[in-house]
Amino acid sequence: MELIDTLGLDIVMEAKGGNYFAVSVIRVLKSKLQACEISLRGIRYMNKDDEFKVVMKEIKEREEAVEMYKKANRPEKAQEELDAIAIVRRYLPVLVGEDVLKPMVDKIVIDLGERASKNMIYRMVNSRGLFFDSAVLNKVIDDKLKSLQK
Repeated sequence: MELIDTLGLDIVMEAKGGNYFAVSVIRVLKSKLQACEISLRGIRYMNKDDEFKVVMKEIKEREEAVEMYKKANRPEKAQEELDAIAIVRRYLPVLVGEDVLKPMVDKIVIDLGERASKNMIYRMVNSRGLFFDSAVLNKVIDDKLKSLQK
């Protein structure tokens, strides 16, 4: 089942349960996925990677909103955004963590040898079809490349 279809069913379930906050959060996410799907129309079909990027972008935007609300001394709005982030996170696939990325990066660096660059390592990990937080992978790659320079 496509994520958009899942969101549609969840909107109905949350509305029946009376959780209108969740309904509004899920509707926003669904509309952003539909916008992405429309923008890709005629080029290619939306895939799991596209869905993942849209969900991650929504989380990042809401995290930025939390920071702005905290700076503006609006803790109730910041908490509302944190609650929304928890709802959006339900639609993320399982993310590969640092414990899986480290050995993968180590093997890629060994295979590439001196040719290993940050961009090349990133692309090779990305080509494996895993879902990961880019910041975590960048940290793992940076740590590995720094350890090689010593």
